[in-house]
Amino acid sequence: MAIGPVSGSPDLHLAVALADCGWHPAAWREPGARPGDLLTGGYWTDLVAEAERGLADLVTIEDALGLQSSSTSRPDARTDQVRGRLDAVLIANRVGPVTSHIGIVPSQVVTHTEPFHASKAIATLDYVSTGRAGVQLRTSARPEEAALFGRRTIPDFDRDAPGADDTGPLADLFDEAADYAEVLRRLWDSWEDDAEIRDVATGRFVDVGKLHYIDFDGASFSVRGPSITPRPPQGQPPIAVLAHRTVAYRLAGRAADLVFTTPRDDADATGILREVRDEQDRAGRAREPVHVLGDVVVFLDSDAGAARERKARLDGLLGRELISDAHVFVGTPAELAEEILGWRAAGLSGVRLRPGVLPHDLQAISRALVPELQRRGAYRTAYAADTLRGNLGLAGTINSTFNEPYEVARQFASLDHLSAGRAAWNVVTSWDEFTGENFRRGGYLPQEKRYSRAKEFLSATGTLWDSWHGDEVVADKDSGEFLADPDAGRFAISSDQFDIGGRFAVPRSPQGRPVILQAGDSEEGREFAASSADAIFSRHAELEAGRAFYADVKGRLARYGREHSDLKILPAATFVLGDTDAEAAEKADVVRHQQVSGQTAIKFAEQLWNRDLSDRDPDGPLPAEDPIVGENTVSRGRASVRMYRDPIATANEWRSLAESKGLSLREVVVEVTARHTFVGSPATVAAAIDESVQTDASDGFVLVPHITPGGLDEFADAVVPLLQERGSFRTGYEGTTLREHLGLKPSPTTTDPTEASS
Repeated sequence: MAIGPVSGSPDLHLAVALADCGWHPAAWREPGARPGDLLTGGYWTDLVAEAERGLADLVTIEDALGLQSSSTSRPDARTDQVRGRLDAVLIANRVGPVTSHIGIVPSQVVTHTEPFHASKAIATLDYVSTGRAGVQLRTSARPEEAALFGRRTIPDFDRDAPGADDTGPLADLFDEAADYAEVLRRLWDSWEDDAEIRDVATGRFVDVGKLHYIDFDGASFSVRGPSITPRPPQGQPPIAVLAHRTVAYRLAGRAADLVFTTPRDDADATGILREVRDEQDRAGRAREPVHVLGDVVVFLDSDAGAARERKARLDGLLGRELISDAHVFVGTPAELAEEILGWRAAGLSGVRLRPGVLPHDLQAISRALVPELQRRGAYRTAYAADTLRGNLGLAGTINSTFNEPYEVARQFASLDHLSAGRAAWNVVTSWDEFTGENFRRGGYLPQEKRYSRAKEFLSATGTLWDSWHGDEVVADKDSGEFLADPDAGRFAISSDQFDIGGRFAVPRSPQGRPVILQAGDSEEGREFAASSADAIFSRHAELEAGRAFYADVKGRLARYGREHSDLKILPAATFVLGDTDAEAAEKADVVRHQQVSGQTAIKFAEQLWNRDLSDRDPDGPLPAEDPIVGENTVSRGRASVRMYRDPIATANEWRSLAESKGLSLREVVVEVTARHTFVGSPATVAAAIDESVQTDASDGFVLVPHITPGGLDEFADAVVPLLQERGSFRTGYEGTTLREHLGLKPSPTTTDPTEASS
């Protein structure tokens, strides 16, 4: 169980949004502003260098297709404000080579531009910045910007009309943005890491077998690929979006690594975070790290009165008070630090600050606000990594279906060294046929072959990890001997899937092998876990179902020579706490229904029925017709329909549930999608968890809070002490490695790694 950061945690993320001479339209008139330099590279280089001085995670560079305007919906003819701008991606490429740590995230309008060109540009930026690129996706609903391209028209529509977030032009634009993000990632992945051979002797620069066509067909564009730019240093540069309404939160949940939001206070921040996490969960990305930052326009001075006077002067030049979609802060760095820490405590990952005037407010951020946060122990004193993904702490699950054992073994051995023995690998397989098109092995693997490959893959990585025994590196300066065994790391693997040999480059790591995690409820998944995993994630958290699953999987261990304690069974479970059981039950009902809106219920039902149900009433009955069995017709390019092995049988189960309990379509979806939840007072929840572990229904739980990262605070404060009183949960860490924390035995070593997989 991980507890979310408190307000003073130094993992706070800080971004700076750069626009023109500042976010106040009259900022260019300030004495220190440099409007004459706006179209020069030196101007932007100076700004980004100042942000880097303040250790900001990243800067965003604002952009749009047309001229700036004082209106959010149409152009104007004003000449008293900044007009004219450089391309943000080109600015970023100018700045990248002359900075060293800060992430650089230009805006990219997705509505009229080509994703192929954008993927190439951001990949190039990632190279010139040595792994510090990102991209902020923006949509365009302006007719005048459509006219710049002449290929389509954008109809005039009411953004605030009922249902505008779900259907119509606005929803279509954001669906197009989600497709755009998917194509960017597929194109970045269309080159394997070692596709460039650069062999002068043979004259081969590229191995064309390691370039892959992506074959994407969407509503607005089709892309075949592959990219003409090799895979970027980060693999996939982070994708950011600005979100301040449902349709944008949905895009964030589907596609973003980084989400900029516009809360007005702590409570608003909590609500927005909940919406983003709900959309992330609906998109099947609940386990992926997605940072949510709050935007603030800032006017900072050492004296709050001076800041207010400066803004009032700018408002006077503008002719009205500044209006912004984001919260406007006017005051001192210390006062702003308090607000930032309040948002962090509410669950946000940090803030994106929009300087009202450049460079004045940017300098106040880097030279006054950041030191103030550092004094409070809330912000780092040095960059933690060399890439933007590294500084943001973004990572991903490794797939065993389309990767290669040597690369994965090397990555996890390195990670285990760098984390001092706390690495784990969640071994997953892929059921998407299109995914294979981006990989050399390619193609769709049926389930039994996916698990067969996964077992051979895991066996191969184990052989590689065990090819070092742990005592080869002596590094004796006096004798001049670094390596005791000249043959360390030698391996040979021959199996149905792999025929590889040589020497593994990473010495044995602290755990020997990372902890192997697996999730799978099928017969093949259970057998795979029993043979190979250290822990299995389960959906059987209810007591009787948990006992049956526990007995079944643990009962398989003996035939693989494994003991009862060699595999930990960890069901996923949510929790809702209240002062009384009745209060908690009422809260739980509210939570479940908030998680499944009517539109969400319809979309979820469409995945089972494999047909368009948009005209159905979510509060009405289930469809009378049976699901369409066969090709996916409702979510082209996705594998969601395949999750139901027998859709007609599943539909009948839903109908029986609806009939027995008198449930509507939405209520059925609430029932079938809800994870098992511990509901009650802290004492009730602690007793239920303890009973599950003591009666062999689980070895523990993977807690899934409704809100992260702060969603575990209540559990940690109220339930954990009760579990400790019962002797069911530790009062301190007894070891240093993840294996020790989980109570697993040290990983085995193989005496002769050249024969381990033969």
